[in-house]
Amino acid sequence: MNKKITFLTVILASIVSLTNAQTRYNDEVFSSVSIQKDVVYGANATILPIRQTGHAILRPLAFDFYSPENDEKTDRPLVVLWHTSGFVPHPINGSATGTRRDSATVEIAKRWAKRGYVVAVPDYRMGWNPAAGTQPERAEQLILAAYRGIQDAHTFLRFMSKAYAENNNPYGIDTSKILMMGQGAGSYIPINAALLKDTSDYIKIPTATDGKFLKDDGNGGFIPMVIEQIHGNVWGTNLTVVPNTTGAPNMLDTLNYPNHADVQALDFKMVVNLTGAVADSGWIEESTVPFVSFHSPTEGFSPYTTRIVVSSVSFDPIITASGGYDIHTIMKRYGNNEIYQKEKLDDEISKIANSKNDGLDGLYPMTGLGIMDSSPWEWWTDDTSQNPNIQAGYDDAPNASKERAMNYIDTIFSYVIPRVCIVLDLPCEASGGVNNYTQNDLIKIYPNPAKTEVNINSEKELTSIQILDLNGKVVARKDADNSRIHTISVANLPKGIYMIQTIGKEFTSNKKVIIE
Repeated sequence: MNKKITFLTVILASIVSLTNAQTRYNDEVFSSVSIQKDVVYGANATILPIRQTGHAILRPLAFDFYSPENDEKTDRPLVVLWHTSGFVPHPINGSATGTRRDSATVEIAKRWAKRGYVVAVPDYRMGWNPAAGTQPERAEQLILAAYRGIQDAHTFLRFMSKAYAENNNPYGIDTSKILMMGQGAGSYIPINAALLKDTSDYIKIPTATDGKFLKDDGNGGFIPMVIEQIHGNVWGTNLTVVPNTTGAPNMLDTLNYPNHADVQALDFKMVVNLTGAVADSGWIEESTVPFVSFHSPTEGFSPYTTRIVVSSVSFDPIITASGGYDIHTIMKRYGNNEIYQKEKLDDEISKIANSKNDGLDGLYPMTGLGIMDSSPWEWWTDDTSQNPNIQAGYDDAPNASKERAMNYIDTIFSYVIPRVCIVLDLPCEASGGVNNYTQNDLIKIYPNPAKTEVNINSEKELTSIQILDLNGKVVARKDADNSRIHTISVANLPKGIYMIQTIGKEFTSNKKVIIE
């Protein structure tokens, strides 16, 4: 028992010792977060009840708002975080995710807020029929569902603009420092909202590069899937009515209600994309805002390059789209991400990304994942305190453990924060080292999670390295011989969480590592 207490004391002391040098926006300088739940930002038509009622129904749109507790600043950067879903709500989507209260969504929002940002997690209209009779019908419905999500994003940005101007900035935001971030299906919202930003872009929808947004009119011709008079413009600012024509579905139904149409939406300066794709790469232009993307090259649903999107709900092929790799390839051509070169990012996380992203600034390829393992930052258990979306069939899964997810979230923030500092021009360090366990520490450990070996780089000479399990037992040891760079094998260790203890002449450092 004494050994355990001593070990934990050392770990806590090493973490606490880092707080003195922490900086806002870079590090978790706040210990607690306030959450304002269920704030209504608008109302619009949902098609979810059509199968039961025959009509779309007006429903409220709401968001949860995260802010640092006891924060005196009133001009904070705003992160708008869009949760995953498959555009079908939980539990209908057959997943353990699909709400703005998903475990990973809440964790990511809190991490932003603890760094001094404010975070809005909006819901959005979901709904399409995965059981529709034909694949073209299902594809069209899913495309229109994503389109409604884009409209809701603009609605939210108008709501925040109106609140800022008319209600004395109740959310304490800096309107010039806004980024949008999306997870999974939720990533399609900020990506495409960033690219479909004016009338000329909107016109491209029915005439996309491969005709993908056209459908058979039944008379040997084609008509657009998206019709402004029926579905609304991309900003969601016009009232629509389905015309009373023979054979038209849901005749005289309203599919879009304008919200805050009298105000200009706030601009966002950056997109953080977790495995999303752009519906048509031709929409990317020289004026596109900078992106950061995390994407698995073996992703089975949302393409890493350019190929068919597969629905995670129905497993149908939908349309050809372009994921992280091709998005960043085109953006490099236009110089959209050149801003990242403002400062040299030479931290270990950037080095890892650069070793496998073919020189594409802002792209972090998540290698080593399976086809179905596309969102490793997600987790679910049978513990409702960790994830509220529990249902039969979603018990503790080794591939979706909280410990594994936390390490991926660590990596996301370590890679994203320096780039956010640059793009939003924040007073924080842009040169890396932003993991909450490693800020201003002397030691870099990678990869994490690890499978066969761990690399250890130190700014000062080391005398020894130890790996300890969570009981404080030494399970591996290596003499460091006063050198700074080491590799230690972990191939024979059981999977789990360990601490790597590095010892120098004047310091001791403890770092968490997961062995897969």
